[in-house]
Amino acid sequence: MLALRARLKTQLDVVSLRRSESYPTLFAQAAHTYQQNEYLIYPHANVLFLGLSCRHTTAARARPTCAKRILQPPGLGGDRRSPAPAGGSGRAGLSDYTQAIQEASTAETNVKAAEENLRIEEDQYRAGLGRTTDVLDAESVLADSRFSLVNQHYNAYLKQGVLLTVAGEDLPTFFAAVGTQGQER
Repeated sequence: MLALRARLKTQLDVVSLRRSESYPTLFAQAAHTYQQNEYLIYPHANVLFLGLSCRHTTAARARPTCAKRILQPPGLGGDRRSPAPAGGSGRAGLSDYTQAIQEASTAETNVKAAEENLRIEEDQYRAGLGRTTDVLDAESVLADSRFSLVNQHYNAYLKQGVLLTVAGEDLPTFFAAVGTQGQER
């Protein structure tokens, strides 16, 4: 308990120190250009760029809240036995899973578009209107989009596993049943 309180104090100190880093930073850049062109009204140009930079320290702010949740007494959502964290992680897991499915669908659309792009580039190359490098670039884009599709499917399976774990499913049994259904088709 003392270690958790010391950890909480340290993390709160980190948040207060990083708060000064999150103040916005203003910067400016001045430039002068000259272009000799008879069609320009003003060949001289003075330019001033102003910018504002902000850093976010949300990760540092989140750490003390996690430690505070651990220190809360049971029944207030402070330990793993209470239903509050499971319900929240279940909702978060479901939204993560649906987002992963949408991203996988978008990746499938990207693969179809890359295949069509490759077909067009190959047709232009055969007709003598395209270059070899254009075809190779289209093949590279297709390979990247296929890799992205595989990666999105992996992420979707991972998010599904997290969601099923929160729901209390036995993962080996579930995925074995899904695998046998896929082989029957």
